[in-house]
Amino acid sequence: MGGRAASGELSSEKGWQVKATVIAGWSLVFAGWLIGVCRDRAPVKEAIANPWRCRLFGLTAATILLAVALDKGRPRTRPPRRLSLALLPVFLGGVALYYWARLSLGRQWSSEARIARHHVLVTTGAYSLVRHPIYLSKVLMALSSGWMLGNRLVLGLGFALAAAGLYQARVEEQMLRAHFPRCYAEYARRTGMLLPKPCWPLPRRPRLRRCPLSSA
Repeated sequence: MGGRAASGELSSEKGWQVKATVIAGWSLVFAGWLIGVCRDRAPVKEAIANPWRCRLFGLTAATILLAVALDKGRPRTRPPRRLSLALLPVFLGGVALYYWARLSLGRQWSSEARIARHHVLVTTGAYSLVRHPIYLSKVLMALSSGWMLGNRLVLGLGFALAAAGLYQARVEEQMLRAHFPRCYAEYARRTGMLLPKPCWPLPRRPRLRRCPLSSA
């Protein structure tokens, strides 16, 4: 009876396929993070005093990957099949958003909050949608993972990840506003922190280009 599921529930075979997809997606994100850490050699102008405050976000995400891989926090009943399949594009979209944001940042990416000597305020690509697309991508991945797998631990960690991402975003924005006061104020007026702002019926504003540190 292991391969059969009650009506409307996710079968064992489909469940393993969804779980494998979730593990692969999180592994891709962490692989991108590790590669970025190894290549991050930019000279720093200002860094956060206690970087561990910003590493809470990464630690929470790592715990989610372990919980999924070790199958911790799952209820006895399987999640609804339609819900799991409907949220799969949301999860994959989160993975795609993460790499789009990384490509948009280029060498500006860092594993912790800091201002490089030749820092540039990036407002194009994924950063034209929201100010913190990397945090949004991981929150989408975490919450969809919890719902798809019926994993209450992962779902709870997803909400914790959202809170950690909001905190880290505020820490980073304090630094960016200090170094890019004029450019960042305009950027924040037209772009949401973690959710896109509606474009209609507001008048269209010209998009900011990359704002160098010297113009702050």
